[in-house]
Amino acid sequence: MQFGTRDWRLLLWTFGAPFVGATITAGLDQFGPTGSICYFDAVKGGTAQMWFTTVPVILLFSTNVVLYFLTWLKIRHQTEIIMQSLGNQCTSKKASIRAAQAMLLFLVAFFIQWGALSLFGLWNLITADPSKVPEPLYYIVVILSNMGGVLNLGVYFIIRRRQRGTGKSDEKINTSDTKPSTSRL
Repeated sequence: MQFGTRDWRLLLWTFGAPFVGATITAGLDQFGPTGSICYFDAVKGGTAQMWFTTVPVILLFSTNVVLYFLTWLKIRHQTEIIMQSLGNQCTSKKASIRAAQAMLLFLVAFFIQWGALSLFGLWNLITADPSKVPEPLYYIVVILSNMGGVLNLGVYFIIRRRQRGTGKSDEKINTSDTKPSTSRL
């Protein structure tokens, strides 16, 4: 596999930052009795849990919301420009609404998947005592955080069904002008 000249930056963030964080966490003895990264020590691992779960999830939530909102504004602005130049003859208004709805579906799937983890992290920050977090919340976090593929599959099927409902198809439509030639070379 060949990488680009600047791919090392992405790989450094992808593998280097977690490695450094896990090394520091292990050095500070913040992992639980099993030594697993998924299980922080309930007494000594509060800081690591905050920096590995709560802070990244809240940052991702806020970044997703801001970026999706800015994308929606850009789509809306471009649609208004097209509508002014072409009038009511264009279908870009409907297309922009469909694009915004598709983006919203992915955002909702992301919130469903990671919302319980952010609630769990905030609960830990507020109570500062892990034993006060309800046990069912632990199970909900595990179940929902592992359902990303299922949720994205559901979004895919919803978008696909909507495309079929509008009459769009990947097949070419043959008209009298585009009928394939019957002659052979």
